[in-house]
Amino acid sequence: MDASALFRLLSCAKARYLYSQNIAPRETPKREPIVAPHILRQIWRRFRSDLSHPLSFKTASYKNLSVFVDRVTQNQNGFELAKPLFTSEPYVAATNELALAVWILERRGLKIDKVFVYYVNKEYLKEGDLDFDKLFIKRDATKEVYGRYLRVGRNLIDDANKSVLCDLDFACQYADICFSNAAGYSIFNIASLPKELKVALYRQNVIDPRDIPEYLLTDYQKIQIECDKTKKTHIDLAALTSFVVSVTYPIYFLDFEAINYVVPIFDKLKPFGALPFQFSLHTLSSPRSRAKHYEFIADCEIDGRLQIAKTLCELIGDKGSVAAYGAQLERSTLKDLAELFPQYRAKLLNIRARIVDLSLPFEKRWYYNHRMCGSIALKAVAPMMIRGVSYDDGIKNGEEAMRSYLSMHSANGEDKERIRRDLLNYCKKDSEYLVGIYRKLVTLTKSK
Repeated sequence: MDASALFRLLSCAKARYLYSQNIAPRETPKREPIVAPHILRQIWRRFRSDLSHPLSFKTASYKNLSVFVDRVTQNQNGFELAKPLFTSEPYVAATNELALAVWILERRGLKIDKVFVYYVNKEYLKEGDLDFDKLFIKRDATKEVYGRYLRVGRNLIDDANKSVLCDLDFACQYADICFSNAAGYSIFNIASLPKELKVALYRQNVIDPRDIPEYLLTDYQKIQIECDKTKKTHIDLAALTSFVVSVTYPIYFLDFEAINYVVPIFDKLKPFGALPFQFSLHTLSSPRSRAKHYEFIADCEIDGRLQIAKTLCELIGDKGSVAAYGAQLERSTLKDLAELFPQYRAKLLNIRARIVDLSLPFEKRWYYNHRMCGSIALKAVAPMMIRGVSYDDGIKNGEEAMRSYLSMHSANGEDKERIRRDLLNYCKKDSEYLVGIYRKLVTLTKSK
């Protein structure tokens, strides 16, 4: 169990009780930061170069508790504990773990005088070699960590039955037990229902969405609940028709994949900035034409942005709609490429101006099917609109695509080629499904 999960356990009386009864918490996979392996080695080499205590960079234990300890160095008043973070905020991921580390270290005989975190400066722009002094911001976190430290101490020695009110955080490793009555279809499936309202309703034992008072719901939410109840499909024919006729041929169905490196590996990139590494493009020249497919993927060691900009300008004409799903990544990527490469600026901005967001009919509830369960994600919509759609094999979502691309840094030739094929297949599916969704929308407007 990681330190944050353990701290949650210590902070909740019910969780402590379940744990004491040998009811194991649900295991949740730990997400590693999106950092290229060679960059990660540089960071650790630099961070470990200072003289440090023998307990540094090891797991420290006390009784049945253990935690990984980062750098420990000695000062005039005791010891300093420091931790590098791969986040843009100083305390989000570190305070719980550092509090537990301080608690254990002090019981191992080390008086911790200061606690520091090094977090990523999201405004840093890479130009040339990495400047670690500008990349990381050092922050004194002693006060915040000791605030948590006191809670650790209290909960370890005080097993009173005083429960901390749960905020319905389904990331809790005991959520399956505590919220078992909401495991199926419930108020948590209603799109855009504020979390505060869900908490209030849940505490009033309102679990079924049909029991939510109507005055608390938007029109979109009412449509969802009605469809979920009747199992019928809702279609706003007028709005759907207006949308469909706004899409003009030739149509270019575009999908990007991007990776958000915590530490930029190429120039003209900031931490966490989206680096496009792949696109898939299907084109329809007329209503009855067959879709043509084009694709590109960059080698993970090569900045592919110039090639992406150049290739898109060659493939996409000056007229016709450019269809994307969600479209936020497509719009931001084209804008960034236009700023980065002045020679393609006019063409890229023209492409961007013609983007049509195919998620709009579902977001606006011009089309809704109860099997979407409140989600308008492509993975929820495509199976409703196209027969035989499946994401069961290979890469299943953008997060997996990003981590697969990251793994190419350390993959050998054969594995690297397999990952490359998987990524191409995944991205191709997305743009291919856009074609299918658009054709289904056209069919719906003509069949009514």
